[in-house]
Order: sequence, then structure tokens, then C-alpha cells
Amino acid sequence: MQNIEQLIERFFDGETTLDEERTLYRFFQQPDLPASLEPYRALFGGFGAMDGANDSTPMASATTRRSGFRTVFARMAAAAAVLLLGGAGSLTVWNGYQRQQLEALYGGSYAIVDGKRCDDLTKIRPQIESTLAAADRIEHSVKQADAIEQMENDVLNAISDKAEREELRKLLNN
Repeated sequence: MQNIEQLIERFFDGETTLDEERTLYRFFQQPDLPASLEPYRALFGGFGAMDGANDSTPMASATTRRSGFRTVFARMAAAAAVLLLGGAGSLTVWNGYQRQQLEALYGGSYAIVDGKRCDDLTKIRPQIESTLAAADRIEHSVKQADAIEQMENDVLNAISDKAEREELRKLLNN
């Protein structure tokens, strides 16, 4: 499978030979594919149908690289095929990935919406992020207040006259 993933990457970089592409086309004709590769099935199935490798027409040498125009055309066709044929599968994989990321970050979180508990992370993500941003602002304010208090104490402790130090402390606390 790692070899197939490398071939897919090389395919999208325009670095595969015709023979390697046919290997991809054949691989994606299998009835059972790993779930991570399933979104590519329609794309490579479509290219396999357009390849003409099963025709009786003579093909270029399998080790010949595509010309620049054919590479550009193939990439444009690949992008269109991904959007048209594999879009739904890719979207499903992407949504699953996003859900995993949300669960990793916010698993167990919930919000009360219209008096009801809501734990659908895709719906409450904005509220969670807003709450976290508010917490960050509060933490920043507390740190600033602590720093100011520390500086005030340093200044007060540097004053040797006790009466003057107490007078200044009263002024600072008002």
C-alpha cells in the first residue's frame, strides 16, 4: 500500500510513467480498497477508462514520460475528476478528519443552547473557541496585573523610609 501511496503522490506531481499509471488504474479496479484510498477510486477508475490500454491501438512506450501539454492536461483532468467523481468521497473523508480533530481538541465538551445540552462539536465549536479566547484574554490580564503588582512591590521595597513606603502603598491601593 505504501508503494501505491507513493505512486499517487508521484502521479499528482506529474512524475509517473505510463506503466506506473496503469499500475494505479489496475489497483483501483479492485473491489476491496483500504478506506484511506477509497476516495481515489473514481479518479483512477476514470483515467483507467480513458487510458486505452485495452484497445488495439498502439500506445507509446510504457517508460516514456508524458509531454508537457499532456501533463498539464492530465493534471487539469485529475482536478476535475476529483471534484466531480471523487468529491463526495473526499468530502466524507475530510469531514471525518475534521470531526477527529474536533474530538481530539474538544472531546467531552458541550454547550447549553436554548436550554438544551448540545454536544455536536461542529455546532458548538464557535462557542468553545470564543470561550477559550475569553479565557486567554483573562489570563493575559491576570499576568499583566501580577507583573504590575510585582513591580510596585519592588519599588516599595527599595524605599528605605518606612513611613514614606507606607504612604506610597496607601496611594497605590486607592
